[in-house]
Amino acid sequence: MSIQESLILSAAKFTKNILVNRITININNTRSRNTLHHGRCVLGIGNKLITPLPVMINRRETGS
Repeated sequence: MSIQESLILSAAKFTKNILVNRITININNTRSRNTLHHGRCVLGIGNKLITPLPVMINRRETGS
């Protein structure tokens, strides 16, 4: 492999890594924005569903 080929390959890998990282960051930003906008609704539903579970588990542990 000549020096020019290795330079081209390393430049291609570098460019690919930058593009992949930018796409990943964009996806993460979109997810966090959705969570911020819809977080209250999701948390409200989640708390209603999750809250009774620890009570049932604690009753079994105490044996009452």
